[in-house]
Amino acid sequence: MNFKDIFENIKSYLFIGTFFFGFVIIFAGLPGRNRDWNLYFILIGLAMLLPFAIWYLNDHLKLKRLDKKYEKALADLKLRGEKVKVELDNVKIKSNKWNETVITDNTQYAGLNELVGRADRNMKTVVKNLNQVTINIPYKGKIIRYKANVQMDTDNLKIHFAIQKETTLYIDPLNNRNMYLDLEFLE
Repeated sequence: MNFKDIFENIKSYLFIGTFFFGFVIIFAGLPGRNRDWNLYFILIGLAMLLPFAIWYLNDHLKLKRLDKKYEKALADLKLRGEKVKVELDNVKIKSNKWNETVITDNTQYAGLNELVGRADRNMKTVVKNLNQVTINIPYKGKIIRYKANVQMDTDNLKIHFAIQKETTLYIDPLNNRNMYLDLEFLE
């Protein structure tokens, strides 16, 4: 662990501590049994929460800008990119399937279920599928091996490919490594 990682950890712990302490100070300023409103405590607590609010808004706006930038780049690639028809007959699907236990109830009644030995009522088993789709695409005398991960039941995925039969690969004419395979029909 280098100095930069240690500094980042300390910075994040201070940030989280300040956030928590801000809430504690706000609650200390609220009226209780034997005390009235303390506006100074509430204002100090809000001032301590202000950096978190600024960080959250900044992060949220950055994500929106990145999404718009990605959508614009994708639309640009679809518009000016080289279009290659892809036959979906030669698709290889490597499937990975597993069961995952998900907690469905974590209320106080769930604690009672665990107390009497019926913790199974608080959980359910969900089947997860992850398929790695590999497509060999001939392009200018070469073969492009395109891989994509798709979270869908394997049988439904095969049915979608059988119905669609072909799709389009968009390749950037300036940078052949920049490409996009249109698998939007799977959504």
